[in-house]
Amino acid sequence: MGFFDVGQSRAQQQEFDRAAWRGPSDDVQGVVIPIGKLIATSHHVAVVLKEIVAHPDGCLFEVEAVARRMGMKERKWDKLSEALSDGPQSRDWIDEQDLAQAIRFGVSLSNGRKATTLDERHWDDDEPPQSPYLMKYENSSIATTDDDEFERARYGLWLWPLPPEEDFHFVTEWPLAGIPLTFSDINGSMIGEWARQAKPYWT
Repeated sequence: MGFFDVGQSRAQQQEFDRAAWRGPSDDVQGVVIPIGKLIATSHHVAVVLKEIVAHPDGCLFEVEAVARRMGMKERKWDKLSEALSDGPQSRDWIDEQDLAQAIRFGVSLSNGRKATTLDERHWDDDEPPQSPYLMKYENSSIATTDDDEFERARYGLWLWPLPPEEDFHFVTEWPLAGIPLTFSDINGSMIGEWARQAKPYWT
């Protein structure tokens, strides 16, 4: 009898092949690239690019947004808090009014091509979307302080495919929070180099 006597399991691993543009592969350990860069700020909100997780098929931008009330009126604070919790939205999910209040992210490549979180989601597993393609892959639950003066949320944004190995821009805008269109330099060569180091969990 082993240390943990759980008996014999007949369960077999079920394989699920997610289309590459839908998110990172579940059986590959991406390489975490620490960034820790304040990419946008206003009187009430700060947005930080915490890290980039490099995968063979794309990369995941881990972004954190922090809001402080600082005397903001309750109605506006409630709107800001709700938009912070909802995170980036695509135009095929919500109405025009709510879309105007959503935080927005995008990438702008050196060849002039771009992708944004406002773009319509691509649901066809058989036909890839036009590249580049950026989508909200995950949205963490919001954290609130006891005095309701600070709130924070974290978003995972999946970019497919890997960007070219040259500098490009990560773009942020949030009119509701007073954040103008802001461009942050990203080193595409660094992402490509680390993506080649990503390894599968099982071989």
